[in-house]
Amino acid sequence: MMRVGLGVAGAVGVAVLSATMALGTPATTAHAAANTFHYQQGLYVDDGWLCRGWSNGSYHCTAHWHWSNGQAISDNVAWVPNNAGSWSAPSHPASQAPGYSAPVSYGNGGSTAGYPYGVCTWGAARLSWDNVTYLGNAKDWAANARARGMSVGYTPRVGATVVYQPGVQGASWLGHVAHVVAVYGNGTFRVEEMSYYGYGGGYGIFSYRNSWVQSGVSFIY
Repeated sequence: MMRVGLGVAGAVGVAVLSATMALGTPATTAHAAANTFHYQQGLYVDDGWLCRGWSNGSYHCTAHWHWSNGQAISDNVAWVPNNAGSWSAPSHPASQAPGYSAPVSYGNGGSTAGYPYGVCTWGAARLSWDNVTYLGNAKDWAANARARGMSVGYTPRVGATVVYQPGVQGASWLGHVAHVVAVYGNGTFRVEEMSYYGYGGGYGIFSYRNSWVQSGVSFIY
């Protein structure tokens, strides 16, 4: 839940490589630095992560995948689908390539994982790759996730859930949570989030902005 919209300008563009599938060493739990990823169209392996790139320049990468009969198979098909078609996840809108900021509305009610519809915790639970169910108010997510045995740190990674403490970068007294979709240099990263009242976002709307590492910002991996 956010009160104002803050951000950092200067999103880095995405380099376009060939569409050839690069098959690296099999890995299911790799945690490569997200800013080493490169765009390719189609399904490919990049630095131990399985990625899919679309023709519009957007791409998603996941550490949750495996090899089967010589093929790389996504275990996180809502984020990195295995089929060759266009991406249309039922749970949330596509995160776009760096620089894209158009807000997207989603749904019209209901609760998710113990969070009421329309607020930041509902949105982050929809977007998360991990078990962030019933972690309480946004400001408590990092502490409760750590108590649950999940990894928590201070370095942004694609796919991580970012937790903002109250007052940090516009967070309300309950804090704020979002989903990291890109990582740039100098501690800046891009998030997809709900209930951020800036850049066209707000209650029940997913929107995008740039953020940065500072005191009061942590990440659930």
